Amino acid sequence: MDRSGIIFKKCDLTLHKPDTNRACQAGTCQHTCKTPDKCGHAWTLRYWAAGRQREQSFRDDTDNHGRVQYGTGRRKAQWR
Repeated sequence: MDRSGIIFKKCDLTLHKPDTNRACQAGTCQHTCKTPDKCGHAWTLRYWAAGRQREQSFRDDTDNHGRVQYGTGRRKAQWR
């Protein structure tokens, strides 16, 4: 497996095309979060394995009180 990959959130606004009828990144406009680092979407790791592109998602953890521990999903994606 190629360990190099891209870690991102699909709510990232970098490829957002609000002025066109075309879809954004993955076929539908998913880019709705104003603060992607603290939104509820999962972090996505996109990588190559066995000659094919793959994706795996990692959600941020919650503590015992139900509060989201922001950034834990990103760390999980980096260690994968």
